[in-house]
Amino acid sequence: MATKKSYVKKITTKDCGLNIEICEGILEKTGKETPVLRVWGNVKSSSGKDSQYGPYQVFGGEFAAINLSDGREARSDKMILPQVAEMLVSQALAAAQKSDPKATMPFGIDITISPNPSTKGGTKFKFGVIALKGSDQKDALDLLGEELGNLPLLPQKK
Repeated sequence: MATKKSYVKKITTKDCGLNIEICEGILEKTGKETPVLRVWGNVKSSSGKDSQYGPYQVFGGEFAAINLSDGREARSDKMILPQVAEMLVSQALAAAQKSDPKATMPFGIDITISPNPSTKGGTKFKFGVIALKGSDQKDALDLLGEELGNLPLLPQKK
């Protein structure tokens, strides 16, 4: 359970207490993919921004996050996610708002870190995401997957 709630300007890994040194320290202990931040809420909007690191999305809505290494909980009406999680939430929001532009999308994810074999010029870890709760809306890939799901698999080598 969360030990302390705080209200922050925006939910980000950094604003939730997960800087590079802390993430690398967690990986030194575990050596494998590890959930580090649980994020949930209701997404209402998304807007694109640019920074020196490239484009990113700022989500608007009601959000909460728990740092899984120390139990601190943060809340905000804005959220910026690592790119891999951003794509998942953006696509689900777009699918939810396709038929109703004012629709909100409840979600829950765990942000994970895992060893990054390509540390050249970067960090020793990379972010991942595990969907805990997502949109009930189906996107084009979901529909195609259902269509293809009954096709036979390619023969396997023995």
